[in-house]
Amino acid sequence: MQLKAHQITERVRGLLHSGYDPFTKKALKMVYQKVRQGLGNVEQDDCDNLQLRIQAKIRDKKSPAQLQCRARIRAATTAWHGLDDHQKNTYRQYAEFKHMTGFNLFIRNYCQLHPLTEF
Repeated sequence: MQLKAHQITERVRGLLHSGYDPFTKKALKMVYQKVRQGLGNVEQDDCDNLQLRIQAKIRDKKSPAQLQCRARIRAATTAWHGLDDHQKNTYRQYAEFKHMTGFNLFIRNYCQLHPLTEF
């Protein structure tokens, strides 16, 4: 069985390749992105695939709503770390039935109990 280049790099993490635009000669950051069947810009098999793409510019607008959400998630995470092992295990047991982690269940419940206006 012969592996494709994208299959070989499936477990590689971080910046994978620095390239350049052949027209402008400017440096570009290239990343491997996992795409579903039928999506992407190259022909692929019947399964998920990795495609080499230009990394999109990351913008963080830091709007008031985003900052409120981040503050609430930060408070929820701090509250999770403040729980003892018995409380964490209780959340983990309830979360199994919902197909999620105990941490995610706790964060969801915390966010439902504390509206954004508190932050």
